[in-house]
Amino acid sequence: MKRHQRLVEYFITVGIEFESVAPINDDSISNPIRALRIVSEKECVPDGYERITTTVTGRDASLTKKGMMNRSSRHYLCYTRDPDIDQQHNSLFTRVQYVRVKDVAADWTKVPGPIMNGKTEYRLCTKNDHSMPPVADICLITMDGKESCPAGYFELGFTINALAICLRLLPMDALDLRYQTCILDRYPRTDYANSPLSNTVAVFCQPSGADIRLQPSMPTFLSFVLTDSEGRKMYAITVTFYDKLEEDEEHHCKRALELHYTEGFRPAWPDKEKSPRQLYHSKSVCILSYYPFFLSFREALKEIYRLANSPGKIPIERYIINLCEETPLPIPSKCTVRLLYAHKPIVFRIPNEDELPLLDSNIKKIFCCLHLSNVLRLFKFLMTQKYKILFTSSHVSLITEICEGLTSFMQPFEWQFTYVPVLPYSVFGILDAPVPVLVGMHSSRLRPDFYSDPEKELIIVDLDNNTLHVPPHCESIEVPPHIYKSLKADLKLYAKADKVELFDKESIKFVDSAFNVQISHDDMDDAVAQRTMFNAIACRAAFYKFWIKLMGPSYMHFVQRPEYDDIMDIDDMFDIDGFIGARPKNIRKFWRQFCETQAFQKFVEDLTFTASEDRSNALTSFWKCCQYEYKMEENLDAAPTVTPNSPNKQASVSGNNVSLSSLSLGRSDSNDVSQSPSTAHNKTMIHSTKLSSDHLNANNNNSSSLMTLSRVREGSAAPVVDVFTEYLKEKASRALQAFQVPQANEADLDESYKFEVSSAFPVMAEKFMIAARAVDLSHMYDAAAAAADAAEEDAKHSSDEVKQQQAITRAARSMEAMTGEDKG
Repeated sequence: MKRHQRLVEYFITVGIEFESVAPINDDSISNPIRALRIVSEKECVPDGYERITTTVTGRDASLTKKGMMNRSSRHYLCYTRDPDIDQQHNSLFTRVQYVRVKDVAADWTKVPGPIMNGKTEYRLCTKNDHSMPPVADICLITMDGKESCPAGYFELGFTINALAICLRLLPMDALDLRYQTCILDRYPRTDYANSPLSNTVAVFCQPSGADIRLQPSMPTFLSFVLTDSEGRKMYAITVTFYDKLEEDEEHHCKRALELHYTEGFRPAWPDKEKSPRQLYHSKSVCILSYYPFFLSFREALKEIYRLANSPGKIPIERYIINLCEETPLPIPSKCTVRLLYAHKPIVFRIPNEDELPLLDSNIKKIFCCLHLSNVLRLFKFLMTQKYKILFTSSHVSLITEICEGLTSFMQPFEWQFTYVPVLPYSVFGILDAPVPVLVGMHSSRLRPDFYSDPEKELIIVDLDNNTLHVPPHCESIEVPPHIYKSLKADLKLYAKADKVELFDKESIKFVDSAFNVQISHDDMDDAVAQRTMFNAIACRAAFYKFWIKLMGPSYMHFVQRPEYDDIMDIDDMFDIDGFIGARPKNIRKFWRQFCETQAFQKFVEDLTFTASEDRSNALTSFWKCCQYEYKMEENLDAAPTVTPNSPNKQASVSGNNVSLSSLSLGRSDSNDVSQSPSTAHNKTMIHSTKLSSDHLNANNNNSSSLMTLSRVREGSAAPVVDVFTEYLKEKASRALQAFQVPQANEADLDESYKFEVSSAFPVMAEKFMIAARAVDLSHMYDAAAAAADAAEEDAKHSSDEVKQQQAITRAARSMEAMTGEDKG
């Protein structure tokens, strides 16, 4: 299956459509809490009430302990939103207090259910203060410092049994509301036949809805992932900013509030007579692509936003056309694509079958949010593929990058279930699905039942607090201890994953910012910084080696060739029993479990039948890495010594030196390793990868100098280097020609034309639209390469040294005319 041929699929603008503006339907706004009650665990919960049995992180929320109320049973807070239940105590309230029963004032309502503290009776009381909005939601937190008041809530000034009550009030005015979003503008104007643009994209660009505020904030980034009807992932990078709210737009908003809140509580619109201030509304621009160039598209989007807010000679429409249609897809192994807006070029490169799969995101952020032990624990649950995993943070931009990084650690396997790293308000019910999901949301949307409901089987990853909540009955897959320890050691030794500082309250402030404020550590010694600097490639290499150790060098021998394409039984495609039997005894239990997962079954299908071109390259890359690593081990086994002073290859290290076991893999298979992945029925899913002994020996010879790098001498400040990491870096650093994208088209513009800034991002005008200049990068590259070959051939047959030099120069210019060399 050939790869998608467009680098950028769509460019869209998202925001409020003011002619049909509507607040987001929030059940807590239309149905505020009306009454409270305290009920014993031995009593039935009254009809229409909900009982709060856990705190925000799933701990017991009993308001009483043994000895209180002269009983040993626990008592819990209950609430109702139903206006027709318990009329005697049912009324909207805005304030809650906890006092001795004799001190309850006449204008306060006692909550049914006394609380005894010794012999003194206390009561919760409520009151409706018309200067405050009613209560939208309620939760409890412990006061031991392990829980904090959720975002958007406020903590009451008393405790009961070391628990505090937190309330979220209804919005006081329209500025506290969230509004529905839609696609306001787009390029191209019409859908591509093979990838229509869904209107649901808008809710992902602003997952909590659009807002209106008094002060505009700095632009922020957000990335998310969508899955289309064919199972293809579409990646999105969004920058959100604030534009002025015009008078007619404000009128539409006021009218919408009147229609939406027809009775009861209604948020007020700011009184401009009392405070005549300019209002602003959120708006987003978004790049959609089938290629996860998160960091590169961020830079492109940042530059386009900057151009839209700067006077110039070219309309913004031309820059958008230039990005969407004149920036071609890079060609693996041949050509990168260079896009230049300012001084620093934005380079797009697609890996070939010798490189790690594309991952254009900052995986260091994983370890800035989670300690290494938590990352590895979470990784085991990802491999288990049985449970729902929910990522939460007050900085939603972190979640997609972290999810992309964690799922990349599973390569050559893939997460096979629902994957929505940023979950918008409109698809909240996905957590009730009876299948595993991997989703993320803002921390303010967490509900106590996420922790307490055993049927959800929900693992909650709190990125702000470096915590994992795992329900007691959720068990992860059993990873062989020696391979798990080796992975952890590699991540510490080579990737320095344990040296990464967790985000603190100050550093995390800037993670969403489109124009980030970099915090430098100038006081850190260069040698110390080098030894403790996180190594992203070494991190990926460690997880690759983890899977190579588990898979062995000859897993392809167990792929069977079904005679028919409609074979769906995995036993007809892969000899599972033979594969498990060939693995060492101490890892067979793992494979008996993992072979049952959909990730493994999809892996076998991709090996057997036709997969996408990028997936095929990824599988080939993994196969080649397997052969390289096991060939390296054979050479190391044959080596008589490790260091000049070492008596044997196993006891090779002392002090800071690295043992061979950290450089090689525990071999368990002695089968022929020359076979490469291939497909049935002559369907070429993966190009045959016959690795000759000469080729492998050449690689090993090239690595001989790296072997000395991987051992640190006593007292040396040099960083420890992993041979396998250097092998991957060498493959990825091969110089390619770089196609320079032409500047935005200035054709058909008046000489006097000047682009004037009229808003934070203008509506695209048809008069500035122009047909894109055709770019056939493959044809251009082949033509330039043929011309270069011909010129070099002329040079070989020329006897005149001057003419020979001229032919060589022509050969170089044939390529430079299209590209200009990319120094990698």
